[in-house]
Amino acid sequence: MNTAIEHFRRRKYLTPVTEKEENTIEGKYISVLDELAEQDILNLVQELSPGYRTVFNMYVVEGYTHKEIGDILGISEGTSKSQLSRAKVILQDMVRTYIDKHRGAKTK
Repeated sequence: MNTAIEHFRRRKYLTPVTEKEENTIEGKYISVLDELAEQDILNLVQELSPGYRTVFNMYVVEGYTHKEIGDILGISEGTSKSQLSRAKVILQDMVRTYIDKHRGAKTK
């Protein structure tokens, strides 16, 4: 028991999030997605390289597990996870760029 308490005390970087902060965080992401039409999102996904796009679609859209994706594509489960992670990072950057570009166009 004492070991668990000591472990918890050492993890000072964890701070509680208030309900107000949580709503602000959720609101930020919801508002960004509200600005994108479904077709815009599909277009951005289509811009991914074939490997990233395939794993992203199989995992996010079709609901395959990383093990199933690995078996189907002949890659390791770790490679599937890596490809998905990289695809998400690239998509986040693409969404930011898209939003910034279109916000700038609205203000002109």
